Amino acid sequence: MKRLKQLMLLGTQDMVKSNAEKLKITNLVALVTCVIASLYTSYFYFVLGQNKLTLLNIGFVFSYGITLYLSAKGFVCAAKSWFLSVLMVHIFILTLVVFTPAAGFHFYYLLLPPGVLLLFEDKDNLAKNTLMFTGVVLFFICDLLGNSSPLIALTADAEKALFLSTIFVVMVEVYFIMLIFSRAIARNEARLQELATLDVLTGVKNRRSFIELGEALIARTQRYQRPLTLLLFDVDHFKRINDTHGHLIGDKALKIIAQTLEKNLRSSDTIARYGGEEFVVLLPETKSGEAIKLANHLIDKIQQVNINIDQDTSIHCTVSIGLAEFNEATPSLMALVHCADIALYQAKKLGRNQVVTYTDRFEDSIKTC
Repeated sequence: MKRLKQLMLLGTQDMVKSNAEKLKITNLVALVTCVIASLYTSYFYFVLGQNKLTLLNIGFVFSYGITLYLSAKGFVCAAKSWFLSVLMVHIFILTLVVFTPAAGFHFYYLLLPPGVLLLFEDKDNLAKNTLMFTGVVLFFICDLLGNSSPLIALTADAEKALFLSTIFVVMVEVYFIMLIFSRAIARNEARLQELATLDVLTGVKNRRSFIELGEALIARTQRYQRPLTLLLFDVDHFKRINDTHGHLIGDKALKIIAQTLEKNLRSSDTIARYGGEEFVVLLPETKSGEAIKLANHLIDKIQQVNINIDQDTSIHCTVSIGLAEFNEATPSLMALVHCADIALYQAKKLGRNQVVTYTDRFEDSIKTC
């Protein structure tokens, strides 16, 4: 298995992931085709007793193997083109020289459309179109031209056996090609979903995702009359960190703070980067008293974390937190965020590194909230 994996990875080093995947598939298909061609070689030798045909097929097995050599040398497009070209020549000879179209070998040309799309990059249009056109032409030549004097005259039963084996292999290979396609689509969809919902820097949810989840949670909280609390975090003196130590250290601080928050929250809690150095956390089934204890716990955890600048230097960050509890005065997510923001302003005004709970006295215009 280790040797097989090494062969599949030939030439994939230092390649973009999507391109490397296509080359891995090319190498795998070349190996599988070598195995299938070897099985036909055994059939020609042991069942049909055809030494010359056996040697011819061994030559094709070797030719398929050259695909791996080209991959290892970095000739990626050439490796794919070579493999499919050898396959088409092999099929053509077996159909119109060795046997007749009744043996069904030309149905292997049906693997070309999915194979070309699976193996080649979008930029390889010339190679894709050339191979596709050639394959279509060869298929119809084989099917329409026929072969009245084959090298090997098979019985009807032998021809039927070869034909069925061809159809079986084509079906199996098409299945696996479609399986690879479907998995690639699933991976890409998952990646797009991740990019759409997660903050690239910190790995927590982004603002858009938070709003979608938060509005659904608010609706559920209203329906079942359950408690809900929101915490709005702001990293204290974050501009000073950026100006003194650089934006890379600032980014590192945000990552570490996000990781610290995630480690100390429940799986049911929702954390997101709300913007800049601000984070927001929704705490379902949590009243303000419990939320205050959790907020103070998070403040302690964050200021204990070392953010290394170099081997000998590290800094500590603190956060200010505004807390707002869902009630009649905060009938929507944005109202809840707005009230938490007012409380956050008070936390900063009172000296930072603390949590402040929103109350009506913080603003006279709360009716517009």
